[in-house]
Amino acid sequence: MKAWDISGVDFDDQTTSSKFNELYFIIGHRSTINSIVIVENSNIKTGKFIVTAGNDCNILLHKLETGVRIGKFGQHKGWSINDLSKYEDVKPRYVREWYLKLKSRLHNMKLKIERERQRAKEAEE
Repeated sequence: MKAWDISGVDFDDQTTSSKFNELYFIIGHRSTINSIVIVENSNIKTGKFIVTAGNDCNILLHKLETGVRIGKFGQHKGWSINDLSKYEDVKPRYVREWYLKLKSRLHNMKLKIERERQRAKEAEE
């Protein structure tokens, strides 16, 4: 799951893509996410949350501002959004390093395919 800060983006300007600031990229589900809901309510004093449902048959709750996982619906151990003190020092399970490695590997594969096509084209001539 990825979250961006787009508060500095002018959607009328096509050159502002660099203003999409990635806040976090975390492991949320082990398969495709089917549904995402942002939960905000004036009665909830502890902030905003993201509820996600995935093909892994899990429904998860994360704190919107940090990406920290609060809990899974149906888990044995209870949790409450009214007292988040035990999550203050918890870091989300970031996967940015994994993502960057995968992105680099895919880029290198693309370059290799392009070189092979170029060699085949030159050999035909």
